[in-house]
Amino acid sequence: MARDLTASSFIFHGALITPQDPYVIKYLPHALICIEDGIIQWIEEDIPTDAHVEAVLSARGLQKLNLVKLQRGEFLLPGFVDTHTHAPQFPNLGRGGQYELLDWLANLTFPTESKFGDAVYAKKVYASVVRRLLACGTTTCCYFSSTHLVGTKVLIDVVHASGQRAFIGNCNMDRNAPASYLDRTHTDSLANSRCMISYVNSFKSVLLRPILTPRFALSCTDDLLSGLGKLAAEAPATPHPARLPIQTHISENTAEILVTASLFPAHASYAAVYDDFGLLGPTTILAHGCHLSDTEIALVKKAGAGISHCPTSNFNLSSGVARVGEWLDEGVKVGLGTDVSGGYSASMLTAIQHASLASKVVTMQAALPRGTAAAGANSRPPSPSSTTTTAAQTRLANRPLPTATLLHMATLGGAALCNLESRIGSFAPGKDFDALLVSLLPETANPNVWWEDGGGGGDGERQGWGAGEHDGVEDLEASLEKFLFCGDDRNISAVFVRGSLVGGQTFPPGVL
Repeated sequence: MARDLTASSFIFHGALITPQDPYVIKYLPHALICIEDGIIQWIEEDIPTDAHVEAVLSARGLQKLNLVKLQRGEFLLPGFVDTHTHAPQFPNLGRGGQYELLDWLANLTFPTESKFGDAVYAKKVYASVVRRLLACGTTTCCYFSSTHLVGTKVLIDVVHASGQRAFIGNCNMDRNAPASYLDRTHTDSLANSRCMISYVNSFKSVLLRPILTPRFALSCTDDLLSGLGKLAAEAPATPHPARLPIQTHISENTAEILVTASLFPAHASYAAVYDDFGLLGPTTILAHGCHLSDTEIALVKKAGAGISHCPTSNFNLSSGVARVGEWLDEGVKVGLGTDVSGGYSASMLTAIQHASLASKVVTMQAALPRGTAAAGANSRPPSPSSTTTTAAQTRLANRPLPTATLLHMATLGGAALCNLESRIGSFAPGKDFDALLVSLLPETANPNVWWEDGGGGGDGERQGWGAGEHDGVEDLEASLEKFLFCGDDRNISAVFVRGSLVGGQTFPPGVL
């Protein structure tokens, strides 16, 4: 039966999965959720039958509102928040894995990013970039653009037209890159950022935010970092009253760390460079952090900043393995990033899978005897394993990250890193409906997903979750794992941002 997913207001009846914190997921096999004008109005958590649905809608006077019934094998999930990616690097997807970071930048990345001063080329590429990310379920994205203001404006236009929620910034660089790609002076770079901010704010959109984007410390002179710090401290313009957000890289690669230390000898550490220039604060997103010291982690936490964990890129460019469990144990905000094209996939599902693998590498390293080359300097014995995921399990260091933590980083944790946790990242009344409609049904034709139908009802429709056996939570837990580890864009039927259908398999097709 055809379903209308384009209405401005509707009610879903079926399975809903939502993170609560890094340790707990709420599974609701028989939920009823009402969305009006993009905002979640209310959620009834256990409405098992059609008769119960009719009773609730009648009591609320909502019989005529568009009702969407989900089948067993379908569920709603909060949209993914990609806290770190590079829009002008998408043409390089899959390339460059033979390099480490600095050679990768010089030989592959800077030459490609240099092309985005051409508005025509930028529009062609960026239209495809945004369509791909929406198809992968990324409802919110933190974009690095190139240094070019013209290309950055094109990216802003494309994202705005798509309906995606995004943070967008021109890349600030005035040294240590080809002269043809650098901002000519720090003054020019700052002027471009001011123009970018004004351009984003001219849309008066609650979905778009400007973000200051020093590429990393070694590509910026003291004058540029100082100017960006002062710009960040200025009173922000409407419609976003919070301090300007900032995104940059930190401690991704050991060679990068050494170069940074040589350029900033007066500063105590890499993190201290950003802090000393006024760029480390509650709206700062730091990408990677593979080699951050305990002192630096304490500084990041004190500043209220957070880290975008980019495991695919960390593996692909041989950068290192981030000790994410320790960060979370310390109360540091952590989200996930695809980091295209250091990362070779635009999908947050890949980032989730590689975050799981990275945590297992850390666990194995921690189990090695002290003094073994692969053992981390801060190694501790692994925490006891458990088959359940409860709030009582507060230690995540040196153990495989559970499903709840992985989902949290991709949704609510990413939202918190972007200071949007009150608006998105989970399902609750008053929040925006940024969501994915996930299907594991055979018609999605994903050969990696194994699905066994629980049987059909008299009208040929599939039974609801747990029908005739149990409450459905166990099935829903298993289905989430299957989606996170075996799913892809074929399993994302619909993508919603603030209640509007913007992507997914039911969205009108376009050329990627």
